[in-house]
Amino acid sequence: KAAANTNEQKKHSAKRLLNYLSMLSFIFCDSYLKNNDLGKAERVLNIYQKVDASNADVYFFEASLWDKKSQDKQAFSALKKAVGLGFSDVDRLYNPAYFQYIVNLPEFDLIVQQTRKNFDKENDFNTQ
Repeated sequence: KAAANTNEQKKHSAKRLLNYLSMLSFIFCDSYLKNNDLGKAERVLNIYQKVDASNADVYFFEASLWDKKSQDKQAFSALKKAVGLGFSDVDRLYNPAYFQYIVNLPEFDLIVQQTRKNFDKENDFNTQ
């Protein structure tokens, strides 16, 4: 019984560590992208993708990185993945710290519509 308890403690510790790394990755990615430090942002984003690959924010940040590199196709691909994972923050989409180029393209409007649907779904769920 003690061995099983130790294994559970190790699992919980590992999960806490991954959650902590995810949180730090979010904070640093956000800061580096806002400051246009793309090299550091890319390195942290690689870590973020490894520790929390199902987090929509990973792909939001990836899209921002691609936008800053003027790679529209990759930016839209990453944004679609973020929306598919439930990204719902329309205000962040319009924040010029993240996107400057793709916001003027027609595909961006579709991403915004899908993001709004996620937001509505999330809020409908929270009010039930």
